Amino acid sequence: MTPELPSHPNDDPGEFNEDDVVRSEQANQAPVWSILPSYHMYKSLYMGMNAPTENAHEPPTYEDVSHNSVAESSITASSLSLHNSGTTAPSSSAPRVIVADENTNDWQNTLLDNIHQLKNLTYSSNKYARSLNVSVHFTKEVGKLGKKPTYIDPSVYEYKQGDTVNGHILIENTSDEKVRFDMMYVVFEGSFLVANARNKQDRVPVKVKQFLQMFDFTASWNHGNIDRLITESSHPYTCPDLVDPIDNTKLAVNDRTLHPGNVYKRFFTFKIPAQLLDSECSHNLSGHTHIPPSLGSSRQEQAKYSSKQMQALRVRDLSFVDTSISYGVMTRIIGRSSMYNLDENHESEGTRLINSTGDEFVILKEQNEFMRMVPEPMANSLGDHLMKVTESKMLHNNLVNRLQQKIDIGNSILKAMKSGNYDFAIDISDQERTLSASDDHMGDLIKSRQLYRACTSRDKKMTNVPVEKYGVAFSFKKKSLTGSAKPLGSMMVSTPKVNRVVRYISPLRFRPDGSQRIDNESWKLAVPIDFSFTFPATADHRNVKLPDLKSVDVELVALTWKSLKYALPYELNHDIIFKDRVATHHSSKEDIDKVFGGDNINETYKKPFQNMSNQLYELYNELGADNFKLEAQLVEDVRSISSLETKHMNMPVQGVTVRDRSENPTNLSRLPWVQKDPTTFSSQVNVAIDLETLHLKGEMPTAEKAHSKYCLVTSFQSCTIGRLYYLKVVLKLSNNDSVRFLLPVTVEKSA
Repeated sequence: MTPELPSHPNDDPGEFNEDDVVRSEQANQAPVWSILPSYHMYKSLYMGMNAPTENAHEPPTYEDVSHNSVAESSITASSLSLHNSGTTAPSSSAPRVIVADENTNDWQNTLLDNIHQLKNLTYSSNKYARSLNVSVHFTKEVGKLGKKPTYIDPSVYEYKQGDTVNGHILIENTSDEKVRFDMMYVVFEGSFLVANARNKQDRVPVKVKQFLQMFDFTASWNHGNIDRLITESSHPYTCPDLVDPIDNTKLAVNDRTLHPGNVYKRFFTFKIPAQLLDSECSHNLSGHTHIPPSLGSSRQEQAKYSSKQMQALRVRDLSFVDTSISYGVMTRIIGRSSMYNLDENHESEGTRLINSTGDEFVILKEQNEFMRMVPEPMANSLGDHLMKVTESKMLHNNLVNRLQQKIDIGNSILKAMKSGNYDFAIDISDQERTLSASDDHMGDLIKSRQLYRACTSRDKKMTNVPVEKYGVAFSFKKKSLTGSAKPLGSMMVSTPKVNRVVRYISPLRFRPDGSQRIDNESWKLAVPIDFSFTFPATADHRNVKLPDLKSVDVELVALTWKSLKYALPYELNHDIIFKDRVATHHSSKEDIDKVFGGDNINETYKKPFQNMSNQLYELYNELGADNFKLEAQLVEDVRSISSLETKHMNMPVQGVTVRDRSENPTNLSRLPWVQKDPTTFSSQVNVAIDLETLHLKGEMPTAEKAHSKYCLVTSFQSCTIGRLYYLKVVLKLSNNDSVRFLLPVTVEKSA
């Protein structure tokens, strides 16, 4: 049902009536309309670039689409080669021309989906681009006509969900010529960008995912006149030539033309959402729809500032140098090359987007004012957390089982064919096609979601669940001068399995006046360690010295991962990616590598999937597509993991002490053993860890606090990128044996 348009006596949009009183009262609470724009209004932004036909604004027709439970891929053998390839620039085999035919229904989507492929004239010598000055200004309150704004600097603020972003765009035509355009829009964007590592001057990213796009239809150019404020009541099909008396700027841009000497102002307002749309995750994982924090800096952001300015703005967040998650308010002015006297015979270096007549679309001018996002954690109960852990384990195990099942079936078919039993091979192949590996695990997944549905009373009961432990038992041997080792007894070392939360602390430039309360108490951690030593029942241990600690080494590791092409099929956690959370070594080279290198997920998590993908490739290559079918989703899932790129940043902690567990703990030089029975002794200590004393491996320690040098961004993960933390605690015993723990840590912003 179409709502009626507001009417005004004598068609006078400025006449006052009683409805304005109601609007004024509403404006005191929420000055900006919060109703979503209609379909026609939405399409007017995209479809209004060229002169549209009468039916250009009609909604599209929808057809019924059948969904198969198992979709077979049409990939070639080469596309199944699942090796870890580095980030590269677009290959020469990629299509160089993309046609955005305005006579079709989806030409505008083609244009916007490839917006980063458009030739950008912003920094060029083109006279039309140089004649436009475009700037983005942030204000404290919602902008209003005739009201002097209070400007704020977004570079010293950290935004979160629910915050309102207010401001306006200024566009000035400094030339003596009219500047025409096809599209002008203002958008709040969140983007995942990967730069071209082979060319540091290339501003066109090799990977772009815009996970958040919020259009301001009143700030963008469109055919209608849209009321932005609740107090406004104007005719939708008139465009009054309004002027802001504060600075004499024009609010209306008529006929998609910027006239000489004019300065145009477009107010914008955005409210940062609580989370992303569900459609952002193709696997329907709630954790992948959380707002990710800002990470790194894009080359578009770096291009705005000098190297000296970028050094001052730089945040050492321990991420990839070529990868960023950025947010900002962006305005783009788009037109066709013929409008700006571009040489049509000149061949663009990258992909060209053209209309049906061959006229290339270009970005005449764009301006992005970047801002920093640090989201608050989503409120999850203990039941929610357990459900997520269970769900991830089930999805992981299901993927491994499906891959192994495919490999076993492929080997059976290959064995039957080599033995000449073709009928049996055909039967296996036919049975394999009918398998739906997802049925069983989906049923279990539904059960897990029902089992761990958030429930306050249940959560209270769950607090009494016994705490699990990471532990290892081994034979303790005393080494002699000749190199031989004599067993003295068995030893058990364990620590509770808990998740430690460290509070996020903003970089220095976001707390210049010291007004932000720093929760550095959470940066002081305690890791309880339980020791148990048992002598053989027949041994005389009266004169035997019990084991002791020689040293304790602690590192905080920041692990960042990214997947360039495919979405990860489940949420990663510490238990999935680390096979051995606790390990020992007895001075041998192999055991030392196990202890000090066992946290490299390229070996513990990624390599097993690479091995399985290689087996699939060999079977696919030998059996052929007709005999060995692979589901497209299965191929994408295994490729997303086997091609993961990772970065480990190890940060040794200087402030590490061993203390007892009394009410007034004191530092210990020896383990306090207590005899439990004639052959068993136990000892309990706390390893006190001060994360304020950590430093990057390879850098000299200083007295400066760690949170003043580095930024531990909040833990997060999406379909394409993620960050988690863990403690690597290595205990060196008196006989030179070592025990290593990998303990999960979560960095969160205080709510």
